[in-house]
Amino acid sequence: MVADQSSSRRGKSVSLDTRYLKSAKICYPLHPHYGETVSVLRELRYRGQAHLLCQIGDRVQLIPSWTCDALHCGKLTEGLVPRCDLGALLMVRQLIQGLDRTV
Repeated sequence: MVADQSSSRRGKSVSLDTRYLKSAKICYPLHPHYGETVSVLRELRYRGQAHLLCQIGDRVQLIPSWTCDALHCGKLTEGLVPRCDLGALLMVRQLIQGLDRTV
């Protein structure tokens, strides 16, 4: 049974199939909706990767499916060692300050 509901995504209508409607919790800690449970409208592949078409608030968004995989996200770390050398950051700062002077 297909519901008469629809959501708008940039002017395009997405019909909601109530036979498929599921929910998922976003487990990726750096996602802006981390910890929220969202409605999953469809599972699909985008650019060769599994994605979920989700209703998040009043918007429909496509998110990578691994962001809702607690086991996968639980293995992620922010790292104990900085990825960028302090000297390199200082050089970037000097470049940016130099750009300000030339404008």
